[in-house]
Amino acid sequence: MRSLAALVMVCGWLDAAERASISGFVLHELTGQPLRRVQITLRPARAGEAATGALTDDSGRFEVADIPAGSYSLVVERDGFLASSLARQDGY
Repeated sequence: MRSLAALVMVCGWLDAAERASISGFVLHELTGQPLRRVQITLRPARAGEAATGALTDDSGRFEVADIPAGSYSLVVERDGFLASSLARQDGY
């Protein structure tokens, strides 16, 4: 199986109501081409909270909005590729 490139860019921000948004894009690790239909999932660290996410568009871009404050794991998956994930580390 091929592996997905690391999330090349993720931008995030909080508004006054402590809701966040992230956006970015996913590229093929070998070719550098954008990957469409990649599932981006934010999984809360706290048990019982719902996951949220988005699919990348034709240019590999995604946006997840209205994210409640908290700690999350970011999971990137697509058929035919190995899944990648990033979890919050202490001190970050």
